[in-house]
Amino acid sequence: MSIPPAPSASTSPAQGSPTTASHPFRAGAVYFLALMLFLDFLVAVAMLVTDKNLQTDFGASPAGSMIAGYYLHWWGVAAIALADLLVALMVGMSASRLQKRISMVGKAPSWLATLWSLLAIVAMVGIVATYQQVGFPSAQEFAKYLFDPQAYTYQGDGVGPYIPWLYDVMLVAFVVTLAASRAAVRSFASSKPQMPSVPPIGSLTVHRSHPTFRR
Repeated sequence: MSIPPAPSASTSPAQGSPTTASHPFRAGAVYFLALMLFLDFLVAVAMLVTDKNLQTDFGASPAGSMIAGYYLHWWGVAAIALADLLVALMVGMSASRLQKRISMVGKAPSWLATLWSLLAIVAMVGIVATYQQVGFPSAQEFAKYLFDPQAYTYQGDGVGPYIPWLYDVMLVAFVVTLAASRAAVRSFASSKPQMPSVPPIGSLTVHRSHPTFRR
C-alpha cells in the first residue's frame, strides 16, 4: 500500500512576498518636489540679498548695519529660506532611497512638504495684516507693494531699491510646490507593493493514489 504524497502549492515570483521594486513615477514626483523646494529657497535668498527695504526697515535703520538694519520681516524671510532648504534635503534623500527600492519611505517628507507649503502661502498672504509695522497707511497699500510687479512709488519716499516681482515669484513657486507635494503623496497611494495572491480553495487539485493489494 502506497501513501499518497501531500498536496503541494507552488508560488510564482508574482505570488511570493511583497516586492519593493522601484517606482519611477513615484521617485520622479518626489524629485520634482525637492527641486521646487530648492527653488523656493533660492528665491527667498535672492529676496534677502536684494531687498534693501527688508534690510533697513524701509529706511528707518542705517544701511549696512548687521543688527539694527535687519528688520523683523527680514528674519521671517530668512526662516522661510532655512525651512525650504531643510525640507528640500529631507524630500531629496527620500527620493534617493526610493530609487534604491526602499518602498514607501518618502511619504512622510512629502506630507511635511505639503503642510509647509500651505503654511508658507497663508503666511505670505496674511502678512499684509502687519502693514502698520512697516509704516504703510493700509493693508491695501502694503499688498500693492508686495504683489504689484511695478515698483512701489507711494508718496515717493521711504522705499529703497528692491525687485518688485520677486514676491510674486516666490508665492507662485510655493503654489506649484504645494501641487507637486500633493502629486507626490498621491503617487504612493497609486503604487502600493504587490501582496501575495492566494488561490481559492476550490482551485486546488489533490491527487490521490489508490492502494494496491498483491496476492
